[in-house]
Amino acid sequence: MNNAALFTALPRRESPWEIPDEEFDRVMAVNVRAIYRISRTGDDCLLIGTDYGHTDTSSDVDAIAQFRQRTDISERSKHKIISDNPRR
Repeated sequence: MNNAALFTALPRRESPWEIPDEEFDRVMAVNVRAIYRISRTGDDCLLIGTDYGHTDTSSDVDAIAQFRQRTDISERSKHKIISDNPRR
């Protein structure tokens, strides 16, 4: 259910061994620590969003539609994340 990444925000490298420690720490903070924290907060604190319409080519036009089709998230949780939580 969880996903976060710095995919387009970092420079391409020929080898993972070229990644500086500071950059590695930043990636781990987003890809691991953030997911851990989000998992602990529960669906009452989650929203779904997309960067579509901006210059981020990794954004997904159908993000909301794809989220609604997921079978690993309850309908109640999906409704909270898409509708109830953003209204607060």
